[in-house]
Amino acid sequence: MSVEKFLKQRAVKIIVDGSYTLPNWYDAQGRLRTFACRTKRVSPFRMIVDVPVVGKIGDRLTSYFEEFGRFEGSITDTMSGSFLFELEMTRAMREKFADKLTWIEKRQKDPSVLEVRDNPRFVPSNPHAVLTLADGSTRGCFLIDVSLSGAAVSSEVQPPIGMPLAVGACIGRVVRYLPNGFAIKFVETYKQKDLVRLISRKTREPQSASAEADWSRSRRLPTMTGQERRSSSRIRFEQPMPAQLMAIDGTWWRECTMDHVSENGARLTVGASMEGLNLVEFFLLLSSKGLAYRRCKLAWVNGDRIGVTFLRRGKTPAKPPRSETAV
Repeated sequence: MSVEKFLKQRAVKIIVDGSYTLPNWYDAQGRLRTFACRTKRVSPFRMIVDVPVVGKIGDRLTSYFEEFGRFEGSITDTMSGSFLFELEMTRAMREKFADKLTWIEKRQKDPSVLEVRDNPRFVPSNPHAVLTLADGSTRGCFLIDVSLSGAAVSSEVQPPIGMPLAVGACIGRVVRYLPNGFAIKFVETYKQKDLVRLISRKTREPQSASAEADWSRSRRLPTMTGQERRSSSRIRFEQPMPAQLMAIDGTWWRECTMDHVSENGARLTVGASMEGLNLVEFFLLLSSKGLAYRRCKLAWVNGDRIGVTFLRRGKTPAKPPRSETAV
């Protein structure tokens, strides 16, 4: 059956969290991957399910829902971020399931029950978002739930623990694996009204260039002198721009300020000691409110000031640091 036909049939809108497995999706240990999912519209015969990995029409799958239990069946139609799941069950099981749907529908007449819970976690109305990984590539993801300081997501990719990434425009890093996904801790704690907007922002590419332009417009920038022109023009901030340095694997952070910036790099002042840190390659987080960051290599060190060179995709790793006097 198609989604179009199902939408014309009698069914109930019920939001229930669950998980499912697809054929030929395995983890590094050779076990079937488990993904998170959530029902949207359910009848005793079939249901529309929001998912991170859609699969193909005809795929057989096994699912488990907190309210319903275990189901088996097949995909009969697909949409962007969801599929129509045809349920296989006996007549007695179907009648029992129909009674349960009636009971759950009465209990969930207020759809906002799942939007905000007693604890800080909540389920956004749109469960689909975009992951931006450390290498700048993007993947779709399914939001299991969200809190003001982190999120649980399910996706076709399994980033390593510690990897920095962004969900929508919220920057964080992977802190642990879940049975059906992984948990992300944000760099900062957000207000809920900001979080819902930022986490649902869909971005194909890091917004570093446009974000930098936004900063420049928000600052009073003096005219550059000829001495400030090297391989590319520099912009010197009248007031240092707050920023953060972060390891590629997310294992260390340092607060810093940006003194000036060019198309190719920047000069930073770092407040805390950087002794013992791996500075060959790292991230410069330009904005904690949006997806604005640059991947960098260390160019020189002079006390608490460092020079960084921005890396583009396909560029080779950094050369060993050199002193500022050698510039």
